[in-house]
Amino acid sequence: MAGQYRALLIGNSTYPADEHNLQTLKGPVKDIAVLNRALVDRDTGLFADVDVTLLPEATSVRAIRALGSFFRAADRDDVLLVYFSGHGKLDQNGRLHLCMQDTDSTELLSTALSSTRINEFADASRARNVVIVLDCCYAGAFRGADLGDAVAGPGRYVLTSCRGTQLANDATVDNGTSLLTQHLVDGLLEAAVDQDDDGYVSFSDLYAYVDRRLREAGKQIPQRRVNGDGDLRLAKRPRPADVENTGSQRVSGSIAVGSRPDSAAIANNVDQRGIDSSTTASPGGHRLGRRGGEFCRSRSRSRRSSRLEPRSQRSCSHATAAPARPLPPATPTTQTPRGDCG
Repeated sequence: MAGQYRALLIGNSTYPADEHNLQTLKGPVKDIAVLNRALVDRDTGLFADVDVTLLPEATSVRAIRALGSFFRAADRDDVLLVYFSGHGKLDQNGRLHLCMQDTDSTELLSTALSSTRINEFADASRARNVVIVLDCCYAGAFRGADLGDAVAGPGRYVLTSCRGTQLANDATVDNGTSLLTQHLVDGLLEAAVDQDDDGYVSFSDLYAYVDRRLREAGKQIPQRRVNGDGDLRLAKRPRPADVENTGSQRVSGSIAVGSRPDSAAIANNVDQRGIDSSTTASPGGHRLGRRGGEFCRSRSRSRRSSRLEPRSQRSCSHATAAPARPLPPATPTTQTPRGDCG
């Protein structure tokens, strides 16, 4: 039986240490905020708000310390989710590195967060179930040919936005959501089908939905790797009888809490609420709250950077309402890969 569900969501949009090679992105900081609301959703979420830590615009040292605290605090039956949105770079050996604010693309080993380091933290943790979701260019290289099975240990569930040789897609508008994260959020909230009708959306259910939607868009092919004793529950899926008994709907902020909020509504609500300056145990982590904090300042920095430097970027459709089943065909969008990942 699963214990506590805990998440660490890392999003990095700006790269002041190497701005010529790592151009500003539109989506990552918003990605983690919108995913947070989906994870803690009253009707479908399995995560408590206090157990989700957001880490926007962090340095590599800060991210490593946050990961260390996150994995060290876990108990055996906990389910841990690590999510990253930002630039991904490959070193000369084909190993994936996640780029942070202090990353120098010529010094990846010492200034970025390597996939090897993430797996070392996961291997040393007592938690038996770890989910890793990477939304960046070359994310499929996380398992690395030279690392083999060492990357995916017992109870390791890996979902990546693209293959190891592909570019990922950013948001089409400033402060929008990326292509993968858009479908991930929609799948968690409503769109992913509970295939075995057990009242939960599993990792496999969620991946099946994300894979189908990304293939329909035709721009990137997600990857998954599972090494565990079975599937893993990631969201609740209330049965029709349960929904009928919920009674009248309540409204919190701009989202109807008794109804199924779509990701666009969540995105709007996040804009209104901002991120609280209070933190959790992970160093530098920020909680989603009602007061403007570092999240808003980071977002402003991203906008200033976007005005100063022209760039090509990954892109996707802006957050749209979660479709009712059966799902309509995907709406074609013009998409540009995240720039300067190569």
